[in-house]
Amino acid sequence: MFVWLMFFLLKPRQDGNFQKMVVAADRSIRLAAVPSGPRLLAYLRDHRAQGRQVIALEQTSSSTVLKAGITLPKRFVLLLGGEQEGLPAWLLQSGLVDQCIELPLQGKTGSLNVHVAAAMLMWHYRLQH
Repeated sequence: MFVWLMFFLLKPRQDGNFQKMVVAADRSIRLAAVPSGPRLLAYLRDHRAQGRQVIALEQTSSSTVLKAGITLPKRFVLLLGGEQEGLPAWLLQSGLVDQCIELPLQGKTGSLNVHVAAAMLMWHYRLQH
């Protein structure tokens, strides 16, 4: 099982828009909201010490494109950034992110909404595990 980490929304379960989108699906996964900064870094260090990898869903110059044949680890923390700004560079360069994964896109689409991208990655995980 993985932990879905959203640090851009501090109280996601209480947010009305979040609840409209997830329709109680958040009860079937471990969901944590951690404020950006030192608490986030400590959180990631703790989970790495417990054997989880840290995967960022982000387009970078060194991202792995998610496709058939790419195996996701069984235990990981998934980092999701904000809709417009994505994940901050300081976090990606912190040394705590084990892998950046991006979704294959075609045409003129540059990115997907974060909840759509997360759902696609979770489905890929579900097919494997």
